[in-house]
Amino acid sequence: KALRRMFSLLPWCPFPLTCMLVAFLICALARLLLGQTVHPVELKAQKNSEGLLERQRSNSIEEVVGMAQSSCCSEDAIEVDEEKLDSFTLLSISGHFMAQVAVLLSLCELPVALSGIEFIHCVVVLAIIQVEMILTKLWCKLAARILSQESGFAVVACAPWNDFMLWPNMLTWCKSHGFFLFIYYAWTIFWYESYVNMNLAGPLSSCEWPLAASASVVGLTTGLLNHGMVNGLRNGAMSSVFYCTIAVMFSISNSILPVTAVHCAFYFRERHASATSAAYGHPAFLAILVTNTACMYVMCEVASCFLRPALPLPTTQQTPVFSISSPYSIFAFISLLLDCARLLVLTARYMRKKQGGKMLAGSAATNSGYEPLDGN
Repeated sequence: KALRRMFSLLPWCPFPLTCMLVAFLICALARLLLGQTVHPVELKAQKNSEGLLERQRSNSIEEVVGMAQSSCCSEDAIEVDEEKLDSFTLLSISGHFMAQVAVLLSLCELPVALSGIEFIHCVVVLAIIQVEMILTKLWCKLAARILSQESGFAVVACAPWNDFMLWPNMLTWCKSHGFFLFIYYAWTIFWYESYVNMNLAGPLSSCEWPLAASASVVGLTTGLLNHGMVNGLRNGAMSSVFYCTIAVMFSISNSILPVTAVHCAFYFRERHASATSAAYGHPAFLAILVTNTACMYVMCEVASCFLRPALPLPTTQQTPVFSISSPYSIFAFISLLLDCARLLVLTARYMRKKQGGKMLAGSAATNSGYEPLDGN
């Protein structure tokens, strides 16, 4: 009743709510046309988890840990998948488009200051992520003492501490994938975080929504509804917690760069993902994630007591005016062109692959003595 009463008293805020509705409809259409996908980070963790638990049955813990390190860090294991058009890609690009168009139409001003205080905010939130990684290691050590070895926590407990250090994770990712891909992924994450915080979280706070309400709505719509629609319910639930945390972190600085740094840290810490993959999906590991999230909320609250925001709270303009006069609007325009080209390339690649699959199916049917009906 208290929750229903709180939401009934919230001011009407049309711009972010409209963006949420458009994003949900795009995700629903993408799921209908392209089917469900698996988030790249989750897919990698699942593969590592299945392989490590299988090897654990016939090897010692130390040997399994060595296999985890080699599977993460060896050059033979490095796979840079070709980007393809799927429902998760459409979720990402649609967020880019809404953020870029909002900047170009002067509905929103890109919340980037490029100042010293903004840099301090980036350092602080990355330090919070580092603490979260260390807590994961400590909680897994505790779980390994309580639970059986088959749970996978023993593998995590024996993993080297370097796998739980943020800087070695970032260096390993850059070394394996290259600086160009680092910039590319950082650029895509920047624009999706711009959508989440500039289009949603910031305007809701400007409409005098309480932080608990705005962060909850952003987390539920971006995570459970959108990511859950394209990546499945479990990923949607985990994404809800993640984007609630992101919205809280954004409220400290009112800047996109710190939350982009946090998102990049989560995306690029492959050594950490490989080290924890043996326990991935275990109920106790999900409890660890929730506990770490609560700890990050507390650390964010403490940081907000000492750090002033890098920017004023973002607001939205009611009347759209197209403009590419500022450096940020020029950046948005160039990014929009790049995303349009990216979408066209991915669509052409998807259609070519789909046509090739039909031709292959038709050839197989002809060779077996049957004619395909209507190309299906």
